Amino acid sequence: MIDQAVKRCDTQFEENLSLSKIFGCLNQREEPTAKISASFQKTNAEYKETHLEPRKPTALLLGTSNINGIRPEKLSQYVDVTKVTAYTLDETRSKIETFEARPDVVLIHAFTKDVKTHTPEECIKKLKVITNVISSKWSNTKTLVSLTTPRMDEEIHRVNSEILDGLIKRKYLTSARNEVMISENTNLWQSDNHILKPDRYHLSDQGTSMLAANLKNKLHSSLGIKLPQRNPTRPKIQPQRRKVSQNYNFYGRNSYMGNGGNRGGRGYYQIY
Repeated sequence: MIDQAVKRCDTQFEENLSLSKIFGCLNQREEPTAKISASFQKTNAEYKETHLEPRKPTALLLGTSNINGIRPEKLSQYVDVTKVTAYTLDETRSKIETFEARPDVVLIHAFTKDVKTHTPEECIKKLKVITNVISSKWSNTKTLVSLTTPRMDEEIHRVNSEILDGLIKRKYLTSARNEVMISENTNLWQSDNHILKPDRYHLSDQGTSMLAANLKNKLHSSLGIKLPQRNPTRPKIQPQRRKVSQNYNFYGRNSYMGNGGNRGGRGYYQIY
């Protein structure tokens, strides 16, 4: 009986010893695999950081119907632009308050209707409220204000627009904090009436293109993006034309040039 018990103990011990060796080998195999996996994950993360394209900056464009013709994807290939229509300054503030994503830049073009219903002083107060909302909601977001576009439908609206532009410049161009940047539209005011529709305050296609160019340039400069310079076009070489003097006579179409001249040419100079 004792001998059998000893044999069973020896057998059990050998089995346990064998199992421990097996598990030891497995652990030794798993350890290098874990190290390789961790090394691969680290290398993959480093590759993504160094090789993937950086995140595009974003912009929120809010404006009246004058921005309807502006296509966000055409405004910039370097910035993801979201366009939101807001007809008044009050509506602009409401749209900003409910907008969820944080943009890098907020562009505002929203004075066309307010200069008709509010004084320039009231408009500047409303603009101040909007800039405060932006700075409190998104501390690192830049604010870009587009000045008025021409209103030639009534003299008082034109005057209010010019006064408002002056108030905005005086308030923000002289500010040391640089809290608001300004996009000028002087080129629109200096253009003829072709930039306006027949109602004389909505922008035509040409006017919309000029406004978009102004916004595009200021948007990129505010983000430090340098636009590629276009190759200068070669000046067209004008063909030298012989001046008509008293010694020349011009014959038009279907004319002869001297004896045996060809009929139907563009016209020829003939010396007397």
